[in-house]
Amino acid sequence: MKIEEESASFILPFINDIYPDFYARYYLSSNHISSEMWCRILDRLREAKKMILEDSFNPILKPYIEKFNLFVLSNHPDTNYWDKIKKTDDAQFVFEHRYEIANLYDVFIKWSEAQLKAHVYCDDLMFNIQGP
Repeated sequence: MKIEEESASFILPFINDIYPDFYARYYLSSNHISSEMWCRILDRLREAKKMILEDSFNPILKPYIEKFNLFVLSNHPDTNYWDKIKKTDDAQFVFEHRYEIANLYDVFIKWSEAQLKAHVYCDDLMFNIQGP
């Protein structure tokens, strides 16, 4: 699965919670993550999804929101729209787009679960995430 970096910005900060060396290794040619760690990452994303859907203004989310590329959600033909977004509180913007963010998490989690299920008998299943 390939996710553009702008969209991945909604996932990567939560991966970093579980795998603290993630950003330091992001641009390496390979960055393998064990299936066990991947399951912990998926649990963290489920928690993040719940918080974004139910408590978008929680101060705990602030450092994550600061790493999100909010512009990718704007989908607006007006080139000045980004200026309008920056005048809006980031938490408010996330709240307004919380279902889109949750949908991204759902797709990522379902894809990951399908990979785990398809490779259930592999002893050395690894996931690779790397930057552009």
